[in-house]
Amino acid sequence: MADHRLKILVVDDDDVDRMAVKRALKLSGLEVIVAEADDADSALSRLSTGDFDCTLLDYRMPGSDGLEVMRRAREKGLMTPFIMLTGFGDEQTAVELMKAGAADYIPKNSLTPERLSVSLRGVVRVHQAEIEAGKADSELRRYADRLRAVAQAAIEMNSTLAVDAMLQATTENARRILNARYAETRLTAEVNSTSDALEAQTAMWRASAPSEEEHELTSWADATRDEMPGITPEILALLAANPDSIGISSTGFHVPSTLSADLAGRDGGKLGTIQLWDKKEAGEFDEADEAILTQLAQLASVALENARLFKAAQEATRARDDLVAIVSHDLRNPIHTIHMAASFLLEIAPTNDRRLQARRQLEVIQRSATRANRLIQDLLDVARIQAGGLAVDPVPVDVMSLVREAVDAATPLASAAHLKVECAVADPTLRVSSDRERVLQVFANLIGNAIKFTPKGGEIRILASLDNSEIRFVVADTGPGIPPEHIDHVFDRYWQAKSTAKLGTGLGLSIAKGIVEAHGGRIWVESPPGCGAQFNFTLPVAS
Repeated sequence: MADHRLKILVVDDDDVDRMAVKRALKLSGLEVIVAEADDADSALSRLSTGDFDCTLLDYRMPGSDGLEVMRRAREKGLMTPFIMLTGFGDEQTAVELMKAGAADYIPKNSLTPERLSVSLRGVVRVHQAEIEAGKADSELRRYADRLRAVAQAAIEMNSTLAVDAMLQATTENARRILNARYAETRLTAEVNSTSDALEAQTAMWRASAPSEEEHELTSWADATRDEMPGITPEILALLAANPDSIGISSTGFHVPSTLSADLAGRDGGKLGTIQLWDKKEAGEFDEADEAILTQLAQLASVALENARLFKAAQEATRARDDLVAIVSHDLRNPIHTIHMAASFLLEIAPTNDRRLQARRQLEVIQRSATRANRLIQDLLDVARIQAGGLAVDPVPVDVMSLVREAVDAATPLASAAHLKVECAVADPTLRVSSDRERVLQVFANLIGNAIKFTPKGGEIRILASLDNSEIRFVVADTGPGIPPEHIDHVFDRYWQAKSTAKLGTGLGLSIAKGIVEAHGGRIWVESPPGCGAQFNFTLPVAS
């Protein structure tokens, strides 16, 4: 207060009392500027139009009292502290006044320059501390609100894996959270050139000239903008090219404040820049704004990298699937021709053909063509499942006949491997809603898998029973079982344990899962330690 002249409002209806208060203020040693009011209305009017450090208020005035003046002042949002002065009252009065919000209470018969000086110094000091605490609390709430907004922005930015939508969300959130009039996100030309679609969006959203940086920046997202008085598109383009450009102020226009943060990749390389112009609130962007924008830029960098990786993965998957579909389609005809030709030659070749070796080679050709056809069919089935286009035609089927056909088909292969195949159907009258050929394909894949992993002398069991409104089928073996860490992966496409990597393509169980789910059923595997593997799947009961 040594270098600050206090503005004091003295409110009293008695001219003599006001003069006494002003004299005490003059003798207090404080540097003060004094204003006066002689009733409640004029006091409130002066408080509304002036910025006073304290009000010395007479407790008793005609038509009103100090409590009423304080109440009306607080209703108007006027937070100036009040020191009550009264020629009446006692300690009880003082307590009531302090409870009502008075900062201090001085009886007029005790009003000395020293007493007034001590009271004013204490009241003003406390009031300033309250103001600072209020500012700090307000700043903390503002920062907390911003952090919540950043968290929400992170959710929004990561809710899409489309690069353009993600960057548009980033730009608009940065503009809104930091209260800027204009925001722009630009990617480096190197990043932008990774996709023709991205280049098209860049051209559509370009709003500023390229930057004279080592990596040329091209405008990515214009976002929304508010009116910027006096800022022409030409000036904004110049600012975009060089935010620190000198000479702009000579145009007579308001030069907007700027703030920027870089987008960085996982390798530390620059991906782009978020740029803000012209903060709406008075003043420049500050360190807190810079910290928030840096956080947003880091979140945007991660989201951008994820979006780019997802897009690359999608393109790679699409390229692989396209290749599989093309190769599978183109191979079917020649392999089918080989299979038909081998079958025809076997039919016309006499069983006592002296060229027995030639007949055996024809059988080899036929088996190889059959296997190649099966592999191609598996690839096509996987493509259909992935595209959601695997068609099934469920009809009522006898469970007993279905299981027996599956066992009959697997018995020759199991016998060759010295394995025993058994089946059990809990109720011979059960009927299931299924596409017979597709379900037999499931059985073939599950039983074939069991044959591969069950050692000689082992057993494979096929069971069927009613489970609520479903038929539950089980294919169990006495093999070594499945390690717990592999359970979650057995139905993944192309997945195989390293120890079995040469035993197939890794598509059979994935296809079985797709067929079962296309019927509206479920499939899972259980493998207690030392008890072999048990594959379970369900199909709807036929109505």
